[in-house]
Amino acid sequence: MHNHQLGAPRPGRSAGRWAAIVVGLGLAAAVAVVGVRSKGRTPAALPSVSGAKGDSALPVEAAVVWPLGSDREYRITYESRVAPMGGPGTLIDLAVRGPLHIVPLSFQDKHALYVHFDGDVSKFVVGQTAPAAGTQSPEEAFKQGMRAPFVAVYEPDGKLNGIRGSTDVPSLVHQLWWFFAASLQASNPSPGATEWTSDERDSIAQYTAVYRLNGSDLERQKRDYASTPGRASAYRIVRGTAKFQLDSSRELVSFLEEDDLKIDGVAPMPSFDSHTRIELRKTGTERRANLDDLAAKAAALAVIDPKAKSREAQREIDQARMAGLKMPDVLASLSTFREREAKGTLSKEESNADGRAFVALTTMLRTNPAEIVNAKAHVEAGGPISDKIVAALRDAGTPDAQRALGELLDSPKTPRDQRLGIVRAISGVKTPTQESVKLLLSLEKDPNVGNQARFGLGSQASYLEKSDPNASKDILDHLMEELRSATTENDKCTLLKSLGNAGAAASVSTIEPFFRQPSAMVRACAAQAVRSIPGGEVDAMLVQALGDTVEDVRWSVLDAISERVPNDLLVKAVSQEAIAETAQRVRNIAVQTAGRWLSTRPDLAAVLATVAEKDQSEDLRRIARNALARKK
Repeated sequence: MHNHQLGAPRPGRSAGRWAAIVVGLGLAAAVAVVGVRSKGRTPAALPSVSGAKGDSALPVEAAVVWPLGSDREYRITYESRVAPMGGPGTLIDLAVRGPLHIVPLSFQDKHALYVHFDGDVSKFVVGQTAPAAGTQSPEEAFKQGMRAPFVAVYEPDGKLNGIRGSTDVPSLVHQLWWFFAASLQASNPSPGATEWTSDERDSIAQYTAVYRLNGSDLERQKRDYASTPGRASAYRIVRGTAKFQLDSSRELVSFLEEDDLKIDGVAPMPSFDSHTRIELRKTGTERRANLDDLAAKAAALAVIDPKAKSREAQREIDQARMAGLKMPDVLASLSTFREREAKGTLSKEESNADGRAFVALTTMLRTNPAEIVNAKAHVEAGGPISDKIVAALRDAGTPDAQRALGELLDSPKTPRDQRLGIVRAISGVKTPTQESVKLLLSLEKDPNVGNQARFGLGSQASYLEKSDPNASKDILDHLMEELRSATTENDKCTLLKSLGNAGAAASVSTIEPFFRQPSAMVRACAAQAVRSIPGGEVDAMLVQALGDTVEDVRWSVLDAISERVPNDLLVKAVSQEAIAETAQRVRNIAVQTAGRWLSTRPDLAAVLATVAEKDQSEDLRRIARNALARKK
């Protein structure tokens, strides 16, 4: 049912308007995808600093208390892994472990945490990282930079003001400490509250966090992002949990954050999966700190401009990805890995190297347009890695790369079996040019690639919504007019799915009548068309459609609901379907959705308990039991 199976990316899966820069080293190294927040776009309500016993408490009531003047030693474990979505290899694999000293200060009428890492970087894989002759390796520079102290400065209300640090360390170190500071945020509860919600902001966008205080444990669950700024990147939080263990004075004993994200990346990075784990544990070592001395050291550190550091880090990372390699080297490596993959002899290490080589290829095509000539020649000759080159041109995303895709499509030398893949690639460029839009419009009636061209137009309407709203509206108006005049089931479904890719609220009134079409196939496609359009009107439309008499339609409707942000109306509908739906296939998706929503909607526990005990299917009983077990 999902159109992305046909190659069009899905820029706007609403129940995960996809998510928070990977809070960790992974995306610190992939700043080409996300960058860092500018001043004024800071996280809400970070842990506040208060006085130790005998000191005057700073005038902030905080969820977590940091005593002034006390140097507390923690042990940090910080791990991040990033891999291409649905592909082989690991692009980034880093681990930081060891002692971390945190000293709260009162600094320039603000609160601050003076942080000094005294551990080691136990794993460092970031693209192609071989150093140039006579230079320090990126890994050694990173290790040394990590040991330089930094200061996180907070406003009196707990919001992050910025960080201060040495200018002689790699930009990736600055990126890491920005994300570390954001990970520790904890909202200020109302007095006596044990559960509350807070609108917070991190490096990507605003999101709602659900907090629960259970004895000495403070837990945070990230809900989906309210918006995704930038070039229509899509982020989905698979897991975003944090647990603060506090002592009787509400001082931090331990902290654990785990984030699993799926990210449809902006060029030059491909889409990828990421896992990040940050753990802090107090060691028991504590000493009195010289606050005057540390305040002077903090004042001597430079204010880190996140925008400038993002650009600097981008240049560093580009060089690390390419590591002095030439296009023929990269093409030869990718071809060798493809041969070994086909024979079943590709090792794990080679799979990781394959993923890094693809990133190097993408970077070359983005930063050096002259290399595009060699890439095109490989595709026109029917080379063994033509599909990877087409994907790299898509992820490079530059006007030159898009033009090359169009030229490959028109070239008589390009093998015919590559055409659909090329159109899919054009559909997936996150920053489409007018030339690319016109190309897809010209292909709508093509018997072989016309459906994909329409899917791509829907994606382009979404991608252009912020950067060129007039162009986005023109595409949307065109697709809606085509839908209104469509006469066949296939055309109606293709255009409905295209509007689903666009995810525009302006299309709801055009889509709504198709929920009442005689064709069950068209009704099912109508549900997919509104899956990523937020709002109560669409929620009500989908809930009403659950009364359809055709199983395939109900399955499609529940599938669309599963991608939305849970609210009372949708939770009630999913609960009813999980218990009362007669078709196991449909009931299955209701139970799975209830399980995914359980972390933010604990009222679904009773429904899952009923399924776990009484459902006639052992598979569904097991799914329900597993969901309840994860909640405990």
